[in-house]
Amino acid sequence: MIVQVDLFGARGELPANLDQVLERVKDIQYSSKMRFNITRIRELENLRAALGRLLEKLPPALRDDPDHRLLAPLAAKRHITLVHLTNRRLAHSSSAKDYEFSRATVSQLWEAGLEDVRRCCAHPDWRAATEIVRGVRLFDLAA
Repeated sequence: MIVQVDLFGARGELPANLDQVLERVKDIQYSSKMRFNITRIRELENLRAALGRLLEKLPPALRDDPDHRLLAPLAAKRHITLVHLTNRRLAHSSSAKDYEFSRATVSQLWEAGLEDVRRCCAHPDWRAATEIVRGVRLFDLAA
């Protein structure tokens, strides 16, 4: 299981003032590359599946070949679960959120993170993962 926590969300409301513009810039700049990661996982898993199909087509005489023994484990089906969580914006966050680490702020962020995990675990879709490619399931509970 891979848990990806986006500390800065790429999606957000339209800014209403300059401080909110600066904050959104940081959100977008620091947001993770979840869509890129999913695309890359699809590509790699499709290549793994193709490798498996190719290895199955080899004549039995080549199955003891060192290259076959090296590549065969790469083609084995695996089960990966991705859980995507996104830190929700605090009501009083600002453009300083990428460097403001006072004890009060860190405590508040910690509590907000625990609440997000609890909320996600209680989410009705928690067990309804999307299979994005063979053997790879995604729980996208970022909303």
